[in-house]
Amino acid sequence: MHIQTDRVNNEVHISKQCTATGEAFSLVVDLSQYKKWEGGMLIQDAFPHLHKAYREFIKTGTTPSEWDEMFGTCCLQDEL
Repeated sequence: MHIQTDRVNNEVHISKQCTATGEAFSLVVDLSQYKKWEGGMLIQDAFPHLHKAYREFIKTGTTPSEWDEMFGTCCLQDEL
């Protein structure tokens, strides 16, 4: 997983190549929220607006497609 901080735009870019699809998967989040999570705040409190599948990606690096491959249909598919 690759994490890049963009202080100009106050963002964190998180990306990795999905092992299930081979495609790049990326997410952009607010830098201040990311720092709160890194500082110990629960991920659901730091990123309340993000779907739990995206919070899982931030926390573990598991993409929704990888989740599907390991455990069956990801909850993200039902809500998008």
